[in-house]
Amino acid sequence: MAATASPYMLWREVVIAVAGSAIKWLRDSMKMVTSAAEVNDLADSVPDTGGVYFVTAFSGLLAPYWDPGAAGLLIGLSSYTTPAHIALATLEANAFQTRAILESMKLDSKKDLKHLKVDSTVTFYSFSNIAVS
Repeated sequence: MAATASPYMLWREVVIAVAGSAIKWLRDSMKMVTSAAEVNDLADSVPDTGGVYFVTAFSGLLAPYWDPGAAGLLIGLSSYTTPAHIALATLEANAFQTRAILESMKLDSKKDLKHLKVDSTVTFYSFSNIAVS
């Protein structure tokens, strides 16, 4: 009996290593919240980031850029910036990195992503203000 071709399948485990560490940084180093769970409530208290963007490159840029020499960056600060804007910018940074990885996977595979399974504490945050389409 001849073997039949199996449908194309893409499997890739992706680690977004800085997602949790950025939230811990807000809690432990910046003292903006007393628990990681508070980040979502703080972020939900503003309609947008107020022009604040956060590149969470604490240990260089990881997937999909792989630049170990990159440094973290917090830009767009003004006298109106609040901890809530920085909290939302942190959550957006995680969403932007996830999107970059998904786009990289699509380019590599030349296929659209049909299913995504996620296992992380960070996925429990409601990204009600974030639309990354």
